[in-house]
Amino acid sequence: MTRLSSSSSHLPVAPHEISEEDRKTYRTWARVSCCCYVLLIVGLLACGLLTRQSEVQTATGGQAAGVRAAAKPGG
Repeated sequence: MTRLSSSSSHLPVAPHEISEEDRKTYRTWARVSCCCYVLLIVGLLACGLLTRQSEVQTATGGQAAGVRAAAKPGG
């Protein structure tokens, strides 16, 4: 079994020995991986912003009700 290195400078095979098919496969894998990460980050940001927006609306709605209740004369 080949041990994978975390550094590209210690590859078990020299870069000039890699076939064109392997380079193409790696590039495709890298693009797909990058797109997945971008979609994940965008999704997390969207969920965070939507959740925050609904919390702001809830807080504003609660505050408006409190203002109206305080403005009514006691009785």
